[in-house]
Amino acid sequence: MVAALVFFFGPALGWLLGVRPSEIDNRKLTAFPSLLEGGWKALPQVGQWASDNLPGRKQSVALNDKIDRTLYNQQPTYGSAGIYPQVILGKDGWLYYGGDVSNKCMPRLSVSQSITRMRSLQTAVTKSGRRFVLVVVPDKSSVYPAKLPDRYAGEQCATQRDKTFWRALSASGLGVDVRAPLEAAQRTYGQPMYRKYDSHFSPRGAVTYAQTLMNTVDPGLAKGTTVADKGPSQAPGDLGTFVGKRLSETVEGLQIKRTGVTMSADSQPKLATSVTHVHNISRGAALYRPPAILLGDSFTASSLPQVIPYFADLELLHSETSTAFPQAVANALIDRQTVIYEIVERSAATGYAGLLSTPSLTAIERTLAAHPYRR
Repeated sequence: MVAALVFFFGPALGWLLGVRPSEIDNRKLTAFPSLLEGGWKALPQVGQWASDNLPGRKQSVALNDKIDRTLYNQQPTYGSAGIYPQVILGKDGWLYYGGDVSNKCMPRLSVSQSITRMRSLQTAVTKSGRRFVLVVVPDKSSVYPAKLPDRYAGEQCATQRDKTFWRALSASGLGVDVRAPLEAAQRTYGQPMYRKYDSHFSPRGAVTYAQTLMNTVDPGLAKGTTVADKGPSQAPGDLGTFVGKRLSETVEGLQIKRTGVTMSADSQPKLATSVTHVHNISRGAALYRPPAILLGDSFTASSLPQVIPYFADLELLHSETSTAFPQAVANALIDRQTVIYEIVERSAATGYAGLLSTPSLTAIERTLAAHPYRR
């Protein structure tokens, strides 16, 4: 009876005592779905919203982690991933995001289906007179497997999906090749392009990603661009929260600098579930002038300082907004000439991407066909 009372009323009591939900899953908290826009199809999303916004969830994860490690000497597992942990404990204390493995071992779509949907998105954008740039960011486990454990759940299926996807993506001609430059920079600088306690780029990796993207968008933008080093600093890692720890590491203070480029006062350099704007002016280095929109995930959010100095007129929108509001995302593309879509490998290779869902693709195709871009 006591256990039942705690289970059902503990979160409510926690809310009254001031406990609030926080982001612990390497993504933003799920927003309450639009029942008017999504209808019955939106109801399954209510469960994810309720789970994300449960007061005390972070504390429960930490307690569960401590129990599993202390009493059972094993990694904790959560949710539908079953045998796949949310964090893979690597060598020398390195941490890897479990979704790199669980997504690939439990995919929603085949590799060919995912490639087909990315192609459909490209076609919908380009047929409307707009430019489309696809950027697939490799998983940390793909580019830097050196610190993965010798054996871990899902190793075989994840490795096979990784190889199949990158071969298929290369053959398709879709996307900016970010993986090769990251691996080359890793060899050149003798350091990983991803962080020890975080699933995202190291500062050097973020700089390499930004330079590779913009060399594709406009090679002329390299002129007047340098990389400054502000010195090392401590940065928290997002993977520590999965195991109930606050982990930080020393990172380089690298920053892309562009001669004479300054950000306008009205700019909002952040990635959110509603459109934000960045306007730059320049008295030196060239800027990318066509109005552009960057649809991205947490890799875009963590790399924004390196990317935004290249654009004169840039809009930012979290790509997973399309999961609950596909029409809103489609509408955001209407006045943009260039559409850049950044997606992480674990989503691109498996179908876990709201922007590649049928409702999103249908909304974008219909909306852009009705609103061709006029220069």
